[in-house]
Amino acid sequence: MKSIRTAVGRQLIWKQPDSVKAEYELRISDDLFATLRWIKRVGSLATAESAEDSWTFKRAGFLKPQVLVRADGNDDDIAVFDANTNGTGFLSLSDGKRFRWADTNLWGTEWKWMSVDGTPLVCFKLESAPIGIKGTVEVKSSVAAAIEVPLLTLLGWYLIVLSSFRVIEPAASLWSHSV
Repeated sequence: MKSIRTAVGRQLIWKQPDSVKAEYELRISDDLFATLRWIKRVGSLATAESAEDSWTFKRAGFLKPQVLVRADGNDDDIAVFDANTNGTGFLSLSDGKRFRWADTNLWGTEWKWMSVDGTPLVCFKLESAPIGIKGTVEVKSSVAAAIEVPLLTLLGWYLIVLSSFRVIEPAASLWSHSV
């Protein structure tokens, strides 16, 4: 697996190799940069892996939805994403750093992680796919060395995939209840 930080300025592609499985790969051609896999067919628990690290993501809360981020194999939260009802929100890391997640167009097909001052860090764009979902990712050169880049890249895709569930089955929306 290659480091996401080495792909700055290049277009990475998230795709689902098998439309039956809730598994996604981040690639440039044959080069694998990350994977995101749901543990069970039903539920929100997923494992995320990059060359740099691996994490688990899990949706929690009902009236105040959150996504809990843990280092793989650990029970302590290293970050918490607090979601608004429209899917936007803030990621707070245990070291005090914060990042903003925002929808950047009317159709909900472009999303960005930004610093709290609005500087774009990691940008996502959904693309049409016959089955499942597919999208591109661009890591901005200004943050290439940032330790958070792999986490933001994987968590952003996790949030996009969870939000897409409401298109397939409205009751399974990230923001309505656990999937």
